[in-house]
Amino acid sequence: MVTAGAFCCGREDFLMTRDFYFHGENVSLQGSGTVQACGEKKAGFTLIELLVVIAIIGVLVGLLLPAVQQARESARRISCSSNVRQLGVAMHSYMSANKKFPCQKIDDDTRYAASVAGSWTPGGKALFWFGEVDYTTDSNGTLDVTAGPLQPYFESNASVLQCPNFSESMLEEVKFGDRIATAFGYNSQLGPGSGGYYDAAGPYQDKAYRIRDVPETSRTIAFAETAMIYFAAPYGLREQLGGFSKPSTVDPVVHFRHGGGFANAVFVDGHVEGFSRKFRNGPWTSPGQEAQMEFHNIGAICNGDIISPLATSNGGDPLDDAEVDALWDRN
Repeated sequence: MVTAGAFCCGREDFLMTRDFYFHGENVSLQGSGTVQACGEKKAGFTLIELLVVIAIIGVLVGLLLPAVQQARESARRISCSSNVRQLGVAMHSYMSANKKFPCQKIDDDTRYAASVAGSWTPGGKALFWFGEVDYTTDSNGTLDVTAGPLQPYFESNASVLQCPNFSESMLEEVKFGDRIATAFGYNSQLGPGSGGYYDAAGPYQDKAYRIRDVPETSRTIAFAETAMIYFAAPYGLREQLGGFSKPSTVDPVVHFRHGGGFANAVFVDGHVEGFSRKFRNGPWTSPGQEAQMEFHNIGAICNGDIISPLATSNGGDPLDDAEVDALWDRN
């Protein structure tokens, strides 16, 4: 039991004496400690104060998050623009050494001969502008990006072929292995190579033009951000690796993958521009494809300074062939 205790208001010291009985003997033990001084209140936040602080933090996060996301998207777009610019520089370096544009694709003799004969599995090898694909052991092809004709001109830095806004998780399937071959497409009007020219009367494996064959280098696109919607259901998003041509002749393939619906393109003269999305169907674009093109922001690049009556009547999207082909046609 407690026999004595002393507390002093204004002090935190206390001394307590307790008597304990052990085997009939009275033993006194003393203990000391601290208690809160008289009249003092315990420090801390009330529940209302805590909720107010949490609400203020939530408002600040709500205000700052869009700005942070916008800054990150701006950085990704700049990174992509830098990559496509490096492709333009590499193309010019290639032309200086070879006196002509790089080819979209060059088939070796085995693959070319089998293609001319009508084989669906011609084997052999194909040298694309972004790398070499070996079909000898795998009919789906094995890609070696280090063997691409432009690789020596950007020091074999394969990241130049990619865009931070284009990833494997976005695609229905990846063409070669488990990594995207490239996020960009090449204007095959400049160097078609053997693509589409399988003629036994005259091989065109390395068909390409010279820069003097392009009258307006500042108005002819060389590389752009591209992707494609597969022609059959479920109309998935895939890489666009076969080169692109005049939009009036093919399905839309430009991928406006940056915030606000923008895509980067580098022109033959080396300058880079960003374009907002415009759309028109290709000759064989199906309604199923069109719906997915709208969802994935696939469209066409068109010079905004050229507005035809047909385009105006369609809400600004290009309908006139000459208008939509203006920035793609070599001539």
